[in-house]
Amino acid sequence: MASPTKPREEQSVPCKPVGLPQPRGDNTIAEETHAGANARAWLAGSESERLAAYRLRYHVYVGEQGKGYPEADHSALTLSDELDDEAELILVSVDGFVGGTVRGNLFGSCATRHRYGKYFEVSRVSGFDPARIAVASRMAAHPAYRHGAVRRLLFESLYSRGLALQTELCFVACAPALLPLYRRYGWREYVAPIEDPIVGARHRMLLVLDDIEYLERMNSPYARIALEHAVAPCSRAARRALYGLIEDYEAGREDSPIERTADCTGGCP
Repeated sequence: MASPTKPREEQSVPCKPVGLPQPRGDNTIAEETHAGANARAWLAGSESERLAAYRLRYHVYVGEQGKGYPEADHSALTLSDELDDEAELILVSVDGFVGGTVRGNLFGSCATRHRYGKYFEVSRVSGFDPARIAVASRMAAHPAYRHGAVRRLLFESLYSRGLALQTELCFVACAPALLPLYRRYGWREYVAPIEDPIVGARHRMLLVLDDIEYLERMNSPYARIALEHAVAPCSRAARRALYGLIEDYEAGREDSPIERTADCTGGCP
């Protein structure tokens, strides 16, 4: 169980990057070398790898940003919850040091639907197999690696894994400051922003993974990945209700006011 004690003052300082052995080749999603540094994205497999993700989350969300997650363990300096048991955790390292993490869960899971169904108003999206609808959450990047390869590999490996799992839609909640970044990758708002009692204002967005036309129009890096994977473009006519939801919101949005309170115990993102 999470420790009820508050973080000590010295714990507010972001942690040093965690060093881990190189992952097994079959877990690697993507890698690149830039300016002499080797960056790699892979699926966490061992308990030590998953623990590295929980510790990085803690030091970003709790230590650096001061968020009051009730499930944070202030003794172990970790942030995890029940969804981690069935989640895919992606780690990104630079020269062997963990610089970023993000997790993915599918709505085919009862636990995922219970935690995120109302939060994202998923019932408004019909005609999709829940096992092909995902939610991305707990994205965190160490301050030393917040830009460049780590951020790029976090976003691109998330998309690549979605394609590998035949995911059709993916939901995410992002802070206002990150809205332009998510839009550039092809994520779109479809309902009004909310005020989360734990993490503050959040924009709820979704990504249609096989909407190649839109990804190309946005010059999204995902368009290149889709081409590499020979992704067949979606039929907009077959998804009329989904695009009606998105386009109706976008047509009426003028920096929509934050008008709702999140229905998600513990703070969702």
